[in-house]
Amino acid sequence: MQRIFSLHGLVALCVAIASGVAISAIIKLDRTARAGAGYKAKIACSEAFVAGRDPAKIIAGEFNDIDASMKHVGVRIITDRDMATASAYGFGRVNAVYREGYGCSLASGGRVAPLPERTIDAPSAETNAAIKTNDEIRAIVDAA
Repeated sequence: MQRIFSLHGLVALCVAIASGVAISAIIKLDRTARAGAGYKAKIACSEAFVAGRDPAKIIAGEFNDIDASMKHVGVRIITDRDMATASAYGFGRVNAVYREGYGCSLASGGRVAPLPERTIDAPSAETNAAIKTNDEIRAIVDAA
């Protein structure tokens, strides 16, 4: 009877160890997948909503020449919600959300942090005309 109990205890211990290893591997896989998914979601969001590129062309060609492991990370651009989402077979799901005037931000836990009200407008053609050239800057630095 004690031998059967020891065998059951050994099996239970093996199952517990295997479960712990599996859970640890899944957590590590999710964290690793999150890095690649974050990269793809952020780039796709910026290309679609900041640069104004066609989402189908972004998905079809933007990520072709990067690491082969990134082929396992799928990305979707959701135009009616101004966001892109990416994951590796469901692991490491990350959202990137576009906000007017700020560009795209990765959403932590599905939410983006609130941003302060913008007080400075983006540069215009008039302000760009007032920017000094490299020669003018060199002359100022040399004179200092």
